[in-house]
Amino acid sequence: MYLRICILFCLTAALGLPPAEGGLEVQSGILHLNGGSLQTDALEIAPGAILEGNGTLDVPSAVLSGLTAPFGTTSADTGTLLFSGALDFSGIYLCTVNGHTDLDLISASGTVTGNAQVQVNKAPAAIPLDQVILSGDPSSDYALFTPALPVSYRLSTPAPGDLALTDLLGDTDGDDLPDWWEYTFYTNRIIALPGNDDDNDRSVNLSELGAGTDPRDPASVFAIVQVDTNGGHRVFWNSIDGKTYSIETTAAAIDGTFTLLTNGIAADPPVNSWTNPVPADPAAFYRVTVTP
Repeated sequence: MYLRICILFCLTAALGLPPAEGGLEVQSGILHLNGGSLQTDALEIAPGAILEGNGTLDVPSAVLSGLTAPFGTTSADTGTLLFSGALDFSGIYLCTVNGHTDLDLISASGTVTGNAQVQVNKAPAAIPLDQVILSGDPSSDYALFTPALPVSYRLSTPAPGDLALTDLLGDTDGDDLPDWWEYTFYTNRIIALPGNDDDNDRSVNLSELGAGTDPRDPASVFAIVQVDTNGGHRVFWNSIDGKTYSIETTAAAIDGTFTLLTNGIAADPPVNSWTNPVPADPAAFYRVTVTP
């Protein structure tokens, strides 16, 4: 049997609260831990209720359907919530980020599942890159976890059981190459230059960023690789998963005005193709662009 309560404020002492036999269901209000521990047979944070604080929950299984915020919803500090068992996380995770590696953490000894939404409260100078914010055993499944809109963050699983957060917009040196991209290809946040062509493929770094190609690999380049003129004009180009493309045409390669033929073409790596069955001009030129 659950002990059902509406909590306005519950402060755990350093030595913890007495065990709640049968389970604890928080229907509304705030359950706050202040560096202590709470032991119960089961825990449920209902929609509309809040779990916050920094401490340990000794519970075989917990259901988080409300809002969970390590160290608090208004505090600028970061904290850690530890669960001794499994975790069904289908509410909101409000994650505070104070520095590149200073983030809230929720850790469970058992399996973590659910479809939680991750909201981020970030200090302006903090740019996390693949920093773990949620950890469970290796069987944990984060496939349905999503970042809050607008999507300026990426959730990833760098290791079994871990859910990590990456800032997709943060740019330490303000050169339009975000930190995540520079670190992915150069293992450094500021070393790449937007106008450099480091792999000599005639595509500068800023263009490689937009195309999704590898700036260190000359074979990874966004380019039309073939045009087949049998039965119309069939255009082939290198494509990258997750990108969409538009096709434009002109009759004059130099100073010509391009006309849009089609857009919204989903990537089909490694090479996409599209056919213009009835070209207006047999000597037409084509341009493929990445759709923003």
